[in-house]
Amino acid sequence: MGLSRNPENAKLIRSLGGDPRHGDLFDADSLARLAAGADVVIHAATAMPVKTRTKPEDWAMNHRIRTDGAKALTSAARKVGAKQFLAQSVVWVALTSSTRTSNARIKRDLGWQPTFPTYREGVEQVAAAWKDEGFPPKG
Repeated sequence: MGLSRNPENAKLIRSLGGDPRHGDLFDADSLARLAAGADVVIHAATAMPVKTRTKPEDWAMNHRIRTDGAKALTSAARKVGAKQFLAQSVVWVALTSSTRTSNARIKRDLGWQPTFPTYREGVEQVAAAWKDEGFPPKG
């Protein structure tokens, strides 16, 4: 089964042989009802912007999915007695031999503070959610 947040995703899930379920990614009780009986819960939700030039507000939903969504999913996994919780991640590295990219550098060079977590912050948030819900991170 797969959580679908819109009709297009439901079609994709169905075309891949899955059973789409409509629910609220930020409501742990709703997710627990949808995942009842699941041995594994997988966090693969994302909303990364697809345009070339983004602004901080373009990343707001993706940030919420990676923070509030991760917390709701780990809580749901615990409620249904799932034995495993898997989370996707992504890393981009944009360095040259003479520069280093960081949120501080982005703020200095572009004049705005990123509203989305760095990869490390994202991993730390998921690990904290796991720990809060009794899923010790495994490497």
